[in-house]
Amino acid sequence: MAGKPYKKPSVEKIREALNATGGNLSEVARTFGLNRKTIRRWCNTDQEFGDALYEARMRAFDKALSTAQILAFGVPITENGKFVGWRERPDPHMVRYLISTLGRDEGFVEEVTVNHTVAGKGLDVRKWIELEMTADSHQAENGEDET
Repeated sequence: MAGKPYKKPSVEKIREALNATGGNLSEVARTFGLNRKTIRRWCNTDQEFGDALYEARMRAFDKALSTAQILAFGVPITENGKFVGWRERPDPHMVRYLISTLGRDEGFVEEVTVNHTVAGKGLDVRKWIELEMTADSHQAENGEDET
């Protein structure tokens, strides 16, 4: 499409195309017969185009989040107000994902600690755990901070 003259569409036309495609720039470019890079450049250099892209993608994100919540919590079947089964069972992996991502600001984070010095030292893992728990208990009793 290099060298081919084109007219920049209005922000409203771009917004309609972005909303229809969930912010997919390749689809928007195809709609206007343009190169994806051209649409990207317009979004980077024109605040209104950039805002339209952001808004379309946030709407698509909201839909994805709604779907993730349905997956996480499942779809119960009720009869006369009582639970009788599942149309879609809750997905514990999605629950964990949502809590670990959306709950970050509330202190829900996954923490994994690996002690590489234990490997190959001939120390029994059960003994090591016992020692670690004893050390943690000692710190808590003395009001010591781990950090």
